[in-house]
Amino acid sequence: MRVDELVSSLLRRPLAMLAILAIAAAGAYVGWSRATTTYESSATVLVVPAAQGTAQSGTPNPFTQLDYNIAQLALVVSRQLDSEAVGDQVVEVGGDGNYSADTLSSTNASVAQLTPMISLSATSATADGAQAAVEALVQQAGAQLASVQTASGVAPASQAKVVTSSAPVAGTPVGNPKIRAAGVLGIAAGCAALLLAVVTTPLLARRKRRDNAADQADERDADPIDVFDEVSVPTAPTTTRVPAQPAAPQQPAPLDRRQREAMIRQLVREDWERSGSNVAWTKAQQRAAFDRATRRLDELEQQHADAPDNVAHLDDYANRRNG
Repeated sequence: MRVDELVSSLLRRPLAMLAILAIAAAGAYVGWSRATTTYESSATVLVVPAAQGTAQSGTPNPFTQLDYNIAQLALVVSRQLDSEAVGDQVVEVGGDGNYSADTLSSTNASVAQLTPMISLSATSATADGAQAAVEALVQQAGAQLASVQTASGVAPASQAKVVTSSAPVAGTPVGNPKIRAAGVLGIAAGCAALLLAVVTTPLLARRKRRDNAADQADERDADPIDVFDEVSVPTAPTTTRVPAQPAAPQQPAPLDRRQREAMIRQLVREDWERSGSNVAWTKAQQRAAFDRATRRLDELEQQHADAPDNVAHLDDYANRRNG
């Protein structure tokens, strides 16, 4: 089925269009109601070298000693934070297990290089859980830095430290998952309903053609006056007349409903036979024949009532009545 045929079919079937829209809306509602919001929190830590010098010479500012060597140490710490033990710690405090620890690079393209800054981020199903997960990463950054230096034999007084540059805050929603889930599921449900319509439309059309062909065959095989089985045939009104002469033939009682119906059937069949048709009449033709037969019967009864002595009228009336 081509697209234009599908569109034309749906336009002719507004109920099908409403059903597709209803299914799409139901899918969107399910997606909206079942979607969960993910929260994300972040922080930034800085690796600084140990202070050098003595009390007499003064303690140099460690922030003036941030060089490429410290940046390499920060890179080592970021890789340590990718361990399974750190991941378990993050999940234990409320995170969902998704986090990152990456060193930051210089934004100056001419001197692009690593910096001793580490960006930490984590997600959770709650805002507080995301913040707690990032706080755990900050603590683990300091612990991993101390662990790797101790393992390398660096004296505690000479070890570099981790300081917090940007503290973690309560998590914020990531994107809009409810709208995204509602859109995806709504579109999927609508497409599925549309596909079902594409599959069933030709099947329904084929079935309709078969039914129409069967109806036409039934009409051809049917009795041409079967439709009058459901027609209400009125009973002729009762009339009272005084015979003009004692010798006049006695007038028969008025026809009841069954008798009138039988006579109308006979008149209609005679009309059909005179037409020379060998196929069943349409409903409109049957209705017209019924009306003609009714008028003819009324005329016969009226003629008999007006001229009861008229032998021709009487014979015709009696023959049809008894036939």
